[in-house]
Amino acid sequence: MKKSFNYLTLAVLLLLTCFSAFAQDEIEFKEYSYSEFFQLIEDEKDSLFILKNARIEFDSLTDMAHAYITKAKGQDGDSINYKFWREENIHIEKAIELENVFFGSFGSYGLHHLIFEKKVSFLNTEFNILFCEFKEKPRFLYNEDFEKVQLSINGRNYTGLIRILSSNFHNSFALTDLSSNESPTNLSVIIGFNKIHLKPTRVIGNTNYLSFMWLSKNTYSRFFNNTFLNSGEVKISPNKGTDFYLEKNNFGDASVEITVNAGNVIPNLVIEENNFNKPVGLKIGEITTTNKIGWNQFQKGFYDSFTYLNYYTPRFFSTHDGQALNDLILSDSIQTQYLENVRVSESNIYKREVQLLGRLNALYKSQHDPEFANSSYIALKDLETKRLAYLYKTNPSFTPFFKWKVNQFLKVFSDYGTEPAKAITFSTYVILVFALVYLFFPNHWDSHGKNRIMDRYRFFAKYMKKDSGIHEVYLDEKREEMMAAEDFRAYMLKSKQEIPGFFMATALPLYRWSVAGTKSFSWLLSKVDVLKGTWSSTEDSKKAGKSVLIIGAFVIALLYDLFIKMLNALMLSINTFTTLGFGEIPIKGLPRYLAIIQGFIGWFMLTIFSVSLISQLLN
Repeated sequence: MKKSFNYLTLAVLLLLTCFSAFAQDEIEFKEYSYSEFFQLIEDEKDSLFILKNARIEFDSLTDMAHAYITKAKGQDGDSINYKFWREENIHIEKAIELENVFFGSFGSYGLHHLIFEKKVSFLNTEFNILFCEFKEKPRFLYNEDFEKVQLSINGRNYTGLIRILSSNFHNSFALTDLSSNESPTNLSVIIGFNKIHLKPTRVIGNTNYLSFMWLSKNTYSRFFNNTFLNSGEVKISPNKGTDFYLEKNNFGDASVEITVNAGNVIPNLVIEENNFNKPVGLKIGEITTTNKIGWNQFQKGFYDSFTYLNYYTPRFFSTHDGQALNDLILSDSIQTQYLENVRVSESNIYKREVQLLGRLNALYKSQHDPEFANSSYIALKDLETKRLAYLYKTNPSFTPFFKWKVNQFLKVFSDYGTEPAKAITFSTYVILVFALVYLFFPNHWDSHGKNRIMDRYRFFAKYMKKDSGIHEVYLDEKREEMMAAEDFRAYMLKSKQEIPGFFMATALPLYRWSVAGTKSFSWLLSKVDVLKGTWSSTEDSKKAGKSVLIIGAFVIALLYDLFIKMLNALMLSINTFTTLGFGEIPIKGLPRYLAIIQGFIGWFMLTIFSVSLISQLLN
């Protein structure tokens, strides 16, 4: 019996030892209210406040100073209205280190209107930050234990949310460098409406630049509506498996580098509506059709950052230290030199830059976005045109010269085939210019030619000298046409008895139709005749009024003549441009040879228009 008791005692002791061992692995969380949390900071006598394994929960009796009301207008904190119970700032004079600290009740209570005078470090900490100011760079770190501690704490689940809104960051901050290879999952990072002060240079070793390198897998990260107040360097590099959104940020004069490494498939990569005042360094090795990269935000241009750094770093490394090296490489003059000269003259660099543009162009085509696809294609062809110009200048020959000029021609007249309407616009200009030339030279299509206006002067002079109506002068001018018609009528009447009646029945209406226009206009002129005699016999008191009427009629007739003359010149130009032709070129002198040149231009431009139109229809 005693022996069995000893065995039972030993078993109990072993069991208690095992429970004790397991209990040591469990994390015990202390619970504080917001007021108690800030009181702990204030009571800390050291300059560093450290808190581990704690949960900060709201107490309505003591914590109203840390409460706020939100009214969302958009998604994920976009355009939110806030109402705070306390709007004055609280200054935190101590350095802060928080590990496994969870601030509950997101969206109603949180850390707001705080000024952290010293460094702050968050390790596996879940929080909500609003309208705070960081005088030194805060650290946000997560390790493999984060997933374990955040799943269930005293029966309550946490999703791993970091939300930093409308705060003021001095000297930048970094969300980087997970402390192990085992990345946390389901981590959501929302950063928006912040004012960020960047130091103008990157200090190697101290990481004194803004760096968002989300290494977590299966996370959601959104960086939006932030403003960078000065120059500096920003590095952004989401990892595969993450959803990453970079939207509506004003980067000001900051140098921005965005990296998506080869093999890193980003399910939802969104880079849209950002304002970059400097060329952007892009390293995009993997693009899927679900990615969205807005083209219009790159007004200042972009370049392959990997190629850019590999080209300049060896050239300046021996003569500049780390800080000066980055100052030089990221300077406006070096970036301009690279964009305008280096990527054009260096064959391998040119190919890599073309590949980057080609990947973006392929993305827009796969998304059926003709606007961005055309814009990126134009940028690609512009770079090719610069390369052809360089090749011709370094090794002059007909082939690169021809390709260069053809590219220039295609850019001017159709944006490399992406804009058929532009070809039509320039074709219209060509037609009008040549029509202006033809206007001052006689052609067979204009029966009066250059004498048209002189004949009009002669007509009105005869009218004012002759003691007859204006309609009689008009009929006198049309005498030859009328005589031909009268001769035809007289001949048919003379032959009346010798030919069948059918011919007379049809010939007389034909005669009336041929003279109807002339007689009708003559009748109209007789009704509006104002002179009634010669100009010299007109009473002086009536000359002023009749002068106005006669000059008005003359101007109307002159404008009609000019219109007909311009119309003839325009029709001749259109006919020549479209290379229709009716046999002999209906013009003499120098314009005859210009017509041949216009015909060649028309053939070329209409071909460009046809190809451009077909290309756009197929796309």
